[in-house]
Amino acid sequence: PDLQFRGKPLSDYDAILPRIGASITYFGSAVVRQFEQMDVYTPNTANGITNSRDKLRAIQILSRHDIGMPKTGTSLLQNVMHVATRHHPIRGVHYPAFGRNGLIAHHALPEALRTATGARGPADLADDLLADLAEHRAAGKRARIAFYSSEGFANHCGQKPAPRLAEFLDQVGTAMPVRSVLVVREVTSFLESMYLQSARYGHVTQDFATYLAPRERWWADMLGGVAWLQDRFGPRFEIRLAEPGYDVISDFADRLSMPLDRLLQIAARIAPTNKLSWKAQIVLANLTEVEAMVGFPIHRLGLVKAFQRGMAFRDDLARYTLFPPGARAVLAERLSGMAVDGGMHDYARVFAPVVPAAAEPPHVSIDLAALTPRDIERLRRARARIGSGSEQAA
Repeated sequence: PDLQFRGKPLSDYDAILPRIGASITYFGSAVVRQFEQMDVYTPNTANGITNSRDKLRAIQILSRHDIGMPKTGTSLLQNVMHVATRHHPIRGVHYPAFGRNGLIAHHALPEALRTATGARGPADLADDLLADLAEHRAAGKRARIAFYSSEGFANHCGQKPAPRLAEFLDQVGTAMPVRSVLVVREVTSFLESMYLQSARYGHVTQDFATYLAPRERWWADMLGGVAWLQDRFGPRFEIRLAEPGYDVISDFADRLSMPLDRLLQIAARIAPTNKLSWKAQIVLANLTEVEAMVGFPIHRLGLVKAFQRGMAFRDDLARYTLFPPGARAVLAERLSGMAVDGGMHDYARVFAPVVPAAAEPPHVSIDLAALTPRDIERLRRARARIGSGSEQAA
């Protein structure tokens, strides 16, 4: 077999690097397949490309090999942007520093907006933000874009806080164009991950069913607030549905005109914050009781790092769900219907169907009784790494 371009046969090649746009997947994969027939090496095969473009198919393949979805949410975006900060003056992107009072500055911003009252209202907070940008520019740094990212802003999308967010955005808009992007995940997956994240750091103590009980009201309230904000700002308030396979780094690299390859290199070096194993989650959700069982105080963040870096238990589960069999699909259908009724018309199309009950991972509960004496001994042996006075924990 051979290949011609504009009527002339192509030369022999040792390897090719396919870059196939989504709109020409069929034709592009056919060209790659022809190169494969000619025994030309390609790291991305035609089958691999076509599988990746079918998001459900891609998830099914990953699931068959017990590979979960990679961490591609706002935390990764924030960490990547923080590491890349030194490149922003060249690219003209102002991304304020992390670390105010031990918090990420971007999370402090929506928190300050929540508490801004009286003489210090949302408009005054916006003026503070603009003053920070003016100081950045006065230092001789070009800043064609100021970028702020925090999941905390989603808390201002409910019907009651939305007008405060609008006042803040209006004031910022007096000095520069403002565009807001709300990235929306499939809600049942989001709620489960938020519960696990909150339990990991000791922020919630109730069981999963109790945590879920008020969330339909929360979703209805958020849909109402988002609809109001969209009516208020039009295309300047964008909803981005994070369909399976969505990559937040690629999306915002394009929006900010930043080099994607550089951001992906940074992302690859950042410690993962993926879902922890089942038993790791049990330990963190019941840390006070576990400390009594091991006989020494445990540094929570040191323990999280140890789990992220590979500390493991026997008979553990990497893939699991807190939803009882079939319960996720029932809740997902209700939330999807609420989204469509609330004006988020593409939600049902993008996030349906959910994973069939037969394909769901094992159902578990975050129950301390699941830990064995061997697991407790494993923690005791790791005291130097996870104890509250350990060098790693410090």
